[in-house]
Amino acid sequence: PAGSAWRSIVEAVEAVSPYYELVNAAMSLGLGRAARLRGVAALATLCRPAGPVVDVGAGPGPSTRLILEALAPPYVVAVEPSERMASGLRGSPLLDPVVAVAEALPLRSRCCAAATAFYSARDFMDPAAGIAEMARVAGCVLVVDLFLPEGRVARLLLEAWVCRAVPVIAMMLARPVWWAYRRLCDTLRGWVGWRSVAEPMARAGMLVAVWSAGLGSVAAVLGVRP
Repeated sequence: PAGSAWRSIVEAVEAVSPYYELVNAAMSLGLGRAARLRGVAALATLCRPAGPVVDVGAGPGPSTRLILEALAPPYVVAVEPSERMASGLRGSPLLDPVVAVAEALPLRSRCCAAATAFYSARDFMDPAAGIAEMARVAGCVLVVDLFLPEGRVARLLLEAWVCRAVPVIAMMLARPVWWAYRRLCDTLRGWVGWRSVAEPMARAGMLVAVWSAGLGSVAAVLGVRP
């Protein structure tokens, strides 16, 4: 069932959280941090969020910490479906972790200046619904992720990398939890192209900018409400 498959993904992400940044760098072809920084820079320049920010799928917190440091918002709501990981985000008076999913954000419409999702949108149960919710609560939406590239050859290369090479790298860098990266390969069936993120933003009336690299598999997509 879809629910049990999604729970399996959450359990795998929980298991790898101590090694998240290390192996994610390999999984994103070394472009993960650069894409995150570029996305935040674009958000700061084109959106200039002066109000609260909601970070959807905050995980162990690297993106949330970057938002606090780079954007200096008055408040950050870190939305995370894993209660275990949400509890680990506590500690800053400017940060409130909330256990919830992207498709049903427990926030009022237009209550935030910006909504972000870093390397979590591909795990949304319904990506279009999740992006629509982010557009409902914020005037700017930033999604940085690993996407399915558009070309067939590029997709085969990505599958080989994620399903074959990354588990081997994880075995060397994060041996206690390398099995979880084998399980994360199953998420490829739910991965979408960057257009599946950009289109819901456009339907919400946003102007959309896209930056991509790595055969189109690593992209930052920014939607700004005019």
